[in-house]
Amino acid sequence: RPRSTFESVTGLKTSKKVNAGKQIVLKGDAPEAVNSFEEPTKISPVEQVLTVKGNKFDIALPAQSLSVVRLKLK
Repeated sequence: RPRSTFESVTGLKTSKKVNAGKQIVLKGDAPEAVNSFEEPTKISPVEQVLTVKGNKFDIALPAQSLSVVRLKLK
């Protein structure tokens, strides 16, 4: 089942702050889902903008998915 969480970025070895972020999610309808010639985009990445406040951000983690989080420092 999906999870929503509020994360904070700590341990930066710089005085920079996080000012933007995006989440790239790769997911399918079921654990055994695969791409095929008939359905070549059944599993494909989807980008979403993250709402960043200070060094904290809200993130939704869909069930049975892989998420990559990219943060931009200012």
